[in-house]
Amino acid sequence: MLGGEISGHFFFGDIGRDDGLVATLTMLEALDDAGASLARLVDSVPRYPITPDIRIPCPADLAHEIVAELEAERALVEGNRQLVERFERKVQARLAEVWGEAAE
Repeated sequence: MLGGEISGHFFFGDIGRDDGLVATLTMLEALDDAGASLARLVDSVPRYPITPDIRIPCPADLAHEIVAELEAERALVEGNRQLVERFERKVQARLAEVWGEAAE
């Protein structure tokens, strides 16, 4: 998976970060595979509107508070997911008993 942003950074899922050398080598490989010049390939890409980089000022103490709240929410969601998975396993086991099938 590849992700990019307006600043020119490209993030590579297989290495879990951005890397200029990997981006360059990936581009060179694509050029070689296509047998075309960079100019020709760039001209073939549709142009899409881009939103500007939006930066909202946020004091550091408020940013830390927001991150703490998000981490608490994530922990709650993860706890709920685990609860639902345990419930699903119990329901599946009970249905297997009722229908006389071995539980997986």
